[in-house]
Amino acid sequence: MLLEFGLSNWKSFKEENFISTISSREEQHNERRANIPKFSMNVLPAAGIFGGNASGKSNLIDALYFIRNLIVDYPSIQSLIPVKKYELDEKTRYEPTEFYLQMLIDDNIYHLTIELDEKRILREKLEFENSSRKHLLYDRDKESIVLGKKYKDNNTLTTIARGTRSNRLFLSNTIDQQELEFEKVFNWFKNLIILSPDGFQRLDNLYIEEYICALNEFLPLLDTGVKRVNFKQIDINNLSMPKEIINQFLNEFETTNSTSAVISGRGGIIYMFEKNEDNGINVNELITIHESADGEVEFKILKESMGTRQAMELIPLFYNLTRTPSVVIIDEIDRSLHTAMTSGLIKYFLNNYESNSRSQLIFTSHDTNLFTQEIFRRDELWVVERNKYNESNIVSVGDFKDVKKNHNLESLYLQGRLGGTPRINI
Repeated sequence: MLLEFGLSNWKSFKEENFISTISSREEQHNERRANIPKFSMNVLPAAGIFGGNASGKSNLIDALYFIRNLIVDYPSIQSLIPVKKYELDEKTRYEPTEFYLQMLIDDNIYHLTIELDEKRILREKLEFENSSRKHLLYDRDKESIVLGKKYKDNNTLTTIARGTRSNRLFLSNTIDQQELEFEKVFNWFKNLIILSPDGFQRLDNLYIEEYICALNEFLPLLDTGVKRVNFKQIDINNLSMPKEIINQFLNEFETTNSTSAVISGRGGIIYMFEKNEDNGINVNELITIHESADGEVEFKILKESMGTRQAMELIPLFYNLTRTPSVVIIDEIDRSLHTAMTSGLIKYFLNNYESNSRSQLIFTSHDTNLFTQEIFRRDELWVVERNKYNESNIVSVGDFKDVKKNHNLESLYLQGRLGGTPRINI
């Protein structure tokens, strides 16, 4: 689970900002928090981020996407790091971008700090926290590295540190060199699901039967007009996806322990890959089945409405959230969806949440119908606002002391009393 995320000098976020999913003392919806007895704390299952167009919501998600790629798909030898600084201040162009993450992994807490510019990693620090105190694992700057007490005599890590390129994270290099001391942290990022409007996402080891079961359970309930779905095997050369995406996916899939995987895009193109007994790969395309006066009719996904296609991509994510501990981050969760469909999926996730659950949903949205205490706690709702200097700032609704549990949050938000509403002067 993601406990805290901080950033500064990233796109529209000039000053330090952060979000936290550690529960406050608020009493609403207490029955559906993740309880962590070891640390005597509770963690929130959701964080909803709202704000006007160009307020900075997507920039926050982009930062997490950037960090994940920096760790999992690290830069090549000669590449500049594609960091995006705040560009409306001459000073920040020459200052580093900073990120801070606090993650719950196997009910232990890890703290990761990264400072960097376009050319190099300026600082990288990883700490481990158990119930008693925080322990340094390593602290690397642009000149040297300090290994924590547990690793100070580990010659292998020392050698790897010396050989780590200036534009690469030490964390990534240890995994590449088959040194697995920090594998849990690496895998947390590798398994992080981030869904953006223009991106592709994958779910490993979700089998055809499970996938079909999830869709066939939900689609009739969401009034999509789809009777059921199925998969049809197709030639791997007939995929309607960019070749670079296909090749990257196949290279990764062939070398993992996964026996199946789903890959899809926000346009609704959904494929299921399965390894067969001959060490080859079968590719199956999702189709929908409708009822007509003359019987059943098969449709390709692209014939469905954008809303139905969007729902078909989100359903497996929500299905997976209730069954497998995972962190899912969705930019524009309400894109092309009726508000009842969006709230229905979210309620399904939250209503099935228990104190021993470890899944988490983080999303951005413009749908103010979701901005309600019927669904969320106040400390689960965040508002991003852009000031007159085009600097983004994010604040928790839980920080507004005059907002009570009986208040209509949507009304307060639309009145501009919580910030984050566009200033329309037409």
